[in-house]
Amino acid sequence: MSDRMSDSIANFVGSIPFVIIRVILCMLVSLEGVLLSTFVLIRQNRMSQRADHRSHLDLQINLLAEKEITKVCNLSG
Repeated sequence: MSDRMSDSIANFVGSIPFVIIRVILCMLVSLEGVLLSTFVLIRQNRMSQRADHRSHLDLQINLLAEKEITKVCNLSG
């Protein structure tokens, strides 16, 4: 029984339909990798844009704080 099973598996693996199925599966896995990496890059780009925006807001807040500190120093001096 195991000989017949191994022969039938070997026959299927050596056939054209198996090769076609294997090629299709490899293409699907490659496509999945391309899509996933694209989505990761898009997400990283959006996160970078948000970080840039936060940095800009921090700079504006720091400049406003510096102006206020300068005003307070000028009033007391």
